[in-house]
Amino acid sequence: MSERIKLAIIVLSVIGLLATGWFVRGWYEGSQEKKRLETATIAANAAAEEIKKIQQKNTVIEHKVIYDTFTVPVYKECKHSPESYKSILELFK
Repeated sequence: MSERIKLAIIVLSVIGLLATGWFVRGWYEGSQEKKRLETATIAANAAAEEIKKIQQKNTVIEHKVIYDTFTVPVYKECKHSPESYKSILELFK
């Protein structure tokens, strides 16, 4: 056989293997997608069955308004000496 024929056979074999791998991967991904859809359908049906079991109860609840009064302490009589005021100001520098 000539070198060109051997090279053509090798190239065609590689192309054939790549195409086969491509198709097999497609089949695998398709089967995985089918399994995911089947699982999702089963889960949705199970959820629908559980939702059907819920019984609605209508109740009226009367609330009374409660008012809370908060007092904020005001320190009007809090006085500092000039020395303590200076030391407080030094803390914030």
